Amino acid sequence: MRINKFITILMSLTVFMITSCDDFLTENPNGQLSSESAFTEHGDLESSLTALYKLVRNQTNGSMGFSPTLMGSDLSTHRASNKINFRQYDRFAISADNGNMNGSKTGSWRLPYKTIKCCNYILNGVDNTPDATEDELTFIKGQAYYWRAYAYFHLVKNWGPIPLVLEQEVSEDAPLASVQEVYNQIISDLQEAEKLPANYDESPYAMNGVNVVVSKAAAEATLGYVYMTMAGWPLNLGTEYYTKAATELKKVIDGVDNGTYYYKLYDDFKDIHSKKCNWNNTETILAVYYSTEFNEGDNGQSARGGINDLPAECGAWNDTRAEIGFWHKFPTGPRKDATYGPKLYVKDWDELVDWWEEGTQQQPYFLKSAYTRSDSDEEYDYTKSYSSQAYGWQDQAHICVRLAEVYCWYAEAVGRSGSSDQKAKAVDVLNKVINRAQSTEDLPLDGSESLDELAERAYDEHGWEIAGWYWGSIGALKYNEQRMDRLKDHFAERVANEAIEVAPGIFMKEPIEVTGTWNDEMNYSPYPEGDVILNSNFDNSKRLNSYTE
Repeated sequence: MRINKFITILMSLTVFMITSCDDFLTENPNGQLSSESAFTEHGDLESSLTALYKLVRNQTNGSMGFSPTLMGSDLSTHRASNKINFRQYDRFAISADNGNMNGSKTGSWRLPYKTIKCCNYILNGVDNTPDATEDELTFIKGQAYYWRAYAYFHLVKNWGPIPLVLEQEVSEDAPLASVQEVYNQIISDLQEAEKLPANYDESPYAMNGVNVVVSKAAAEATLGYVYMTMAGWPLNLGTEYYTKAATELKKVIDGVDNGTYYYKLYDDFKDIHSKKCNWNNTETILAVYYSTEFNEGDNGQSARGGINDLPAECGAWNDTRAEIGFWHKFPTGPRKDATYGPKLYVKDWDELVDWWEEGTQQQPYFLKSAYTRSDSDEEYDYTKSYSSQAYGWQDQAHICVRLAEVYCWYAEAVGRSGSSDQKAKAVDVLNKVINRAQSTEDLPLDGSESLDELAERAYDEHGWEIAGWYWGSIGALKYNEQRMDRLKDHFAERVANEAIEVAPGIFMKEPIEVTGTWNDEMNYSPYPEGDVILNSNFDNSKRLNSYTE
């Protein structure tokens, strides 16, 4: 049975809760159920899970919801056309009325809060379910705890102090919780989610030999990365939290080593985002699964992907492109070949050219979300037009966490913890990632490196591994640069915009201008304009770069 049947099975269940879970900021109680009165039948357990995963898929299926990741050094966007909302992030000049955070169906601010509301709905009422076993309640609550933590992690990384809502009711003038308070809640939720099973045996929670809902390992890996984030900016909790991160991430690694967890690295990097491995991806610890079998479009259960990230020249939308600087630094080899399009197909010319060819946008691009039609078993062919092999909706799973990331995070956490006790293991797992990349420029470690050198190498390797992949990712490059207080360095590089030799005698600059003066509040997005009007606790005074288009 294919994994995409998971969506169809779940969606065939009663979905009485979706209206109650679906809106956060606009309270209209008519026709809604309170969580205390909703769980009146045993079947309501599965219905609540259906409603939750519908909102999770909504939150993670569009590029607009992940616009903040364009602040990272790997991603850019189209220099003109209708991409102004994306360009604002690329320029660190985001307006409070930016549609990519305000949209009710696509917004990076509103959608996580809808997920949170649904999780609160479950957690505040599910214990009332008649005849529910302890295991059933632990499972349903574990899913809600995890996705509430996921949503708050997204919000606190991108906005800092935010309203921390744990009940169903919403106050328009809710006070802002501090960053520390939000992280305390995230930790508490993930610790509850760690009570989930290591593996699932039955459909629809496991298919084709892989878990398709949150498992114990997903909670452990996420908590490890949360501790790493807390160790850095803005909390700067330092070595104690890197030690906590290493301890948590080692749980996943030990589970892999002793066979408790089935996860393993692919031999070929290109298989990670391939179509052939989409339904039984053994490197994926957590993903959000989509299906074109249950409707397409914004109201269906299918995913966005390739059409957003592939070039306008080949017939796609060009929401994202790759930054020239990061492309230039990326070590050559199979990993780079699978990450970037080696050539650019120009539909109007019916010709393959280098991305710096005059007459094109002159920007590299990513291939990771390229994906063919759901009725095709073929892999995407970058030498052809987008429309000849794909369309805007697809079944591609959006990977949130995978094993190679855990290896990189663990090695970095060990290095920054200042303790050499786990250094040998950290070198071993990091070398698994390095050796898989097969780059003659990026040789494996020999164990003589200092802890600082280990940490920096692991940081770099994670950047190469994750480059250009923002779909659901908890560790997109922007967030690594933010926690290491390096977004300001990237900002300075973009302002300077020095020419880069991309081929012998050919020098290019980033085509999108960045100006202004840095302040640390620019690590964050401004609070949405509508919420600022309603809630005097929001302050955008330092978050708005003066650049206007």
